[in-house]
Amino acid sequence: MSRAPRLYVPEGLFHVISRGNRRQTIFHTPQEFQKFLYLLAFYVREHGMILLAYCLMPNHFHLFLRVGTVPLGPFMQGLLTSYSAWWNAKSHQRGHVFQGRYYAGFCKTDDHLVTLVRYVHFNPVKGKLVQDVRDWPWSSVHAYLGKDEPWISTQTTLDLLSENPQQALKRFQTLLNIPVTNPLKPSSVSRRSHKVPAQAPATPPKFSAPTEIPLVANDQLLQLVSQISGISVEEILGHSRSPLVTAIRCSLAEATRRWWGWNHVRTAKLINKSHVAILKMRRDRLPKISGMVERNIILWETELRKLHS
Repeated sequence: MSRAPRLYVPEGLFHVISRGNRRQTIFHTPQEFQKFLYLLAFYVREHGMILLAYCLMPNHFHLFLRVGTVPLGPFMQGLLTSYSAWWNAKSHQRGHVFQGRYYAGFCKTDDHLVTLVRYVHFNPVKGKLVQDVRDWPWSSVHAYLGKDEPWISTQTTLDLLSENPQQALKRFQTLLNIPVTNPLKPSSVSRRSHKVPAQAPATPPKFSAPTEIPLVANDQLLQLVSQISGISVEEILGHSRSPLVTAIRCSLAEATRRWWGWNHVRTAKLINKSHVAILKMRRDRLPKISGMVERNIILWETELRKLHS
């Protein structure tokens, strides 16, 4: 019997869940969580999606997003196929990484919207991984609490809680750890659509001053970054213009400035680029992906400290 076609509602909001094949773990290490987030950010932009919330769990993930002119199908196919290919190559395995068809529930009302954002973020507590949703690093809750992640759209949810930004955030924090269940059930499609305002242009983030991180050789730093990100040293030093590779270069430029006070000339030698390219990268690209850069730096700092502990 053939499967029913996927529901497509232009500008519709959908809660998506995809699980590991046979419920196997698909995110074992920070490197794997990070790689998936690289791909998620890339495909969100590539297909014109607006992501309201996400949560990555060890054996599945949740997305809550608004589709644009492209249905969910091509977006999910690209995301799942890219991660599966990378995961199988890294693990020296073959076969399916994700289980069957993903779930996609259509959100029809404002009440459902707020409840779903809460539900997505509550999953680590529900799964007994943490006691407070704020303690789980692999969800968009940190964007709602002020972390600079411009690829996450938080304004729609907060506006429904209050017209006053401070009051909206306070109510959101109050709701965070209150247990909530998925409100979506199969039903007829409503014609109502939520208008999600465009995000304001990203402003240059206020990065911190250099911190005490032990200095390592260039080759050692590049190898460590490659192992965590899944991107080869050759790609980082080469001519690739992939958004994922560019994000790694931006992260290296900011990390070395922060840790060791490197200027653009010294960073240029590290990643085999001109000092002009580094200046343009810091000026034009860095503010747009500051959330990803911050996440990279946190991961790299942790591993570098382990090397010298």
